[in-house]
This record gives sequence, C-alpha cells and structure tokens, in this order.
Amino acid sequence: MCNPNNGKCFCTTKGIKGDRCHLCEVENRYQGNPLKGTCYYTLLIDYQFTFSLSQEDDRYYTAINFVATPEEQNRDLDMFINASKNFNLNITWATSFAAGTQAGEEFPIVSRSNIKEFKDSFSNEKFDFRNNPNITFFVYVSNFTWPIKIQIAFSQHSNFMDLVQFFVTFFSCFLSLLLVAAVVWKIKQSCWASRRREQLLREMQQMASRPFATINVALETDEEPPDLIGGNVKTVPKPIALEPCFGNKAAVLSIFVRLPRGSGGIPPPGQSGLAVASALVDVSQQMCLGYKEKSGAVRNRKQQPPAQPATCI
Repeated sequence: MCNPNNGKCFCTTKGIKGDRCHLCEVENRYQGNPLKGTCYYTLLIDYQFTFSLSQEDDRYYTAINFVATPEEQNRDLDMFINASKNFNLNITWATSFAAGTQAGEEFPIVSRSNIKEFKDSFSNEKFDFRNNPNITFFVYVSNFTWPIKIQIAFSQHSNFMDLVQFFVTFFSCFLSLLLVAAVVWKIKQSCWASRRREQLLREMQQMASRPFATINVALETDEEPPDLIGGNVKTVPKPIALEPCFGNKAAVLSIFVRLPRGSGGIPPPGQSGLAVASALVDVSQQMCLGYKEKSGAVRNRKQQPPAQPATCI
C-alpha cells in the first residue's frame, strides 16, 4: 500500500521495511528477500514468542511469517500458535531455508482459515530429520486485522527426559525438605539442651542457697553398742538432719549409721565405716505433744519414759 502523492509505501507484512518494501528488518531477526518472496522471523526452539501489533505504526500489517529449524534429529517437533483475533494459517517445509526461499521447493503441510489457535506435531521419522539436518518449517500468518496479539512456539520435548526431570526435581525437593527438617531439629535440640542446662544451673543454685548448719558427731570406739533388747536406753540418738515436708506432718530424717567393722574396729580396706541413712517419718504426734507441753500441763504429768523423736512411715 503506497501513498500516491509521495510514493512512500506502507508494508503490509511485519518485518519488511523500506520506502518500496524491499528490505528485511535484519536487526530484529528477520531474514529473507522481499523482492523475490518475503521476510521471516527466525524462531528459537523451546521458546515462546509473543508479537503485539497494537502500535499506530502496525495499523497496516495484515501478515507475519516465521521460520524454524529443528535442533534435535531424533525428536518430534511440536508447534503451537494462538492469537487474539482470527487469522489464516499456512505451514510448509523445505529441505533448507535456501531451498524454500530461492528455489521455491516448499511442500505444504497445513492450511487453515479463520482460526484463533492451532497445534500440531511434526514427526522426525516422517520428515526424516536425520537425513535432512537443515530441514526448515515456514509458517505464514495472514488476513488478520489490527490490533492483534500473536503467540507462537516450536519445541522438542522428550517424554523420557520429562520423566527424568520430574524425578530429579522431586528428589531434589525431598532432600531439600529433609535437610531443612534436620537443621530445624538440630536447632530445636540445641535450644532444648541450653534450656535444660539453665534449668539445672538454677536448681543447683537453689539447692546451694538452702539453709544449712554444722553438727558435731561423737563416735564411741571402745564400747560396743548397747543391747537394745535386754538393756535400757539411757539417751535417745539424735538425727543429723530433719527436713520437714509440706504441711509439717512428715519429714525426712537422716542419721549416721555405723557399718560393720573388721578386727580391731577398723573398716575393711576401701570401705567406709559410716553411712547416712534417711527415712520418711511422721512428726504430727511429736508436734501435738510439744503443743500440750507448752499449754501448762507440765506440772501434772507423770514420769514417762523418753519419747521417740518421730515414727517411721
């Protein structure tokens, strides 16, 4: 379409430029010869391209052409195209780009009219990719109106590779999650151990801050222990510690116990002659007796044998 006043032409095919529409936009990946044919946009395999013809300069475009060459000789070539408006589609192939554009040896594959979407797959065995390493597919999109948005893609995927990629991705994600879980568990264990150490330290400090006292222990070395069955006990043994429990009705009573000795009154080598024994005792009776003594009944009480300090539970 040319202006009759100045002779300037408006090219109707995207990728063709010049006042006489005699050049291809090589800087924008278009190749070909518009004087002997047309210009084609070179598509890369496994990439999706989007062409948005919405600018004012795109008003006169009614056609756009693409060219693609398979990269793998043992895989099928999948093709996909869609647009926002209806268009006509023609797909051809040639043994090479030069054979299709210069010698005119193009073979038609697909011809569709007034469509918005198209998908197809070209078999590597049918088109003999192995013996035709330069095989080229030409896509002609025409008869559309401005504005329009076109998406097109050529891809070569392998089902086996997709399966391998799936398992690799799956195990990578699984191992990553496992590693994260291990790190979280390790951090949790470290925090738990730190809190446990702090708790033990507080318990030790609390135990160290409890009240304490010293006692003097008299050990009889020359006399044998009195016979508690046949003789009378003159003195009541005193405990070395009495730890009252909550409520003051029971307590933990601790006493020194002399262990059996060998000849000469000396403990066997490597053994101790004394041990500390503890027992839970009932101190409620002793508290009642002490309360009665404080109430003034000391003058009328009868002579009684000495009371035991506590009763074992």
